[in-house]
Amino acid sequence: MSVGYEHACGVRVDGSLVCWGNIPRSWAAPPLGVFSSVSAGYRHNCAVQRSGSVTCWGDNSNGEATPPPLQFRSVSAGNGFSCGVKLDGGVACWHPTALPPTS
Repeated sequence: MSVGYEHACGVRVDGSLVCWGNIPRSWAAPPLGVFSSVSAGYRHNCAVQRSGSVTCWGDNSNGEATPPPLQFRSVSAGNGFSCGVKLDGGVACWHPTALPPTS
């Protein structure tokens, strides 16, 4: 489970996603699939599928809901950007000016 700005999201036992709270109508419903974790951000959300792929939805005005085609262990949705820990332990962030840590 993860709490965002005015909403929360969780992963059900069957791996499906559920979100509730003050969610703008313009946001798409949570994606279908089997997920292992979810992160609620300021105006977007991201979730890790059991395959390691990341899916994001909600506001994408800064590219924060467009993850790279990589596999991740975990993901965190923030305020206008997102970052994830890749399977190799490295970090990737997505947003035009989001840079991962150098150490």
